[in-house]
Amino acid sequence: MAEYQTGRCLSLGLGAEYYGIRHINEKVFSSGKYLNCVPIYGNVRVNTTGFTKFFVEVQMGYAIPTNQININQSSGTVVVQTPIQAKGFYSGAAVGINFYGNNISVGFNSVDITNAETNQSIYSGNNRKLLATDFYLRYSYAFPLN
Repeated sequence: MAEYQTGRCLSLGLGAEYYGIRHINEKVFSSGKYLNCVPIYGNVRVNTTGFTKFFVEVQMGYAIPTNQININQSSGTVVVQTPIQAKGFYSGAAVGINFYGNNISVGFNSVDITNAETNQSIYSGNNRKLLATDFYLRYSYAFPLN
């Protein structure tokens, strides 16, 4: 991710990452399969001033699928193989601390899950949109360019 410090307390950035999803709604994919995508996103970070900086950041963007996998979906008494992909709206949020360029944050990411054949969103039995959401603990280092 590339980030630009616009003032003492605000940063704007653009980024991309490779994102692997192992399970959706507590359903673990079989035989070590992952649903993968490349989210491209914008980032806004607000932080405190001082030696140790606390921050809150928000990410929003679009996830591009890199593969698809088949899952079993039941429709009444019939079980149908449905190809799914991680594609569409991508979002995330985190809180963290920065000291000497070291960033430690805890947050979550969420991405839409769509039908790979129709590109339509998939809804669960209670008519809620199917999302893959993960929580993370992240360490990063900010290299100064000045």
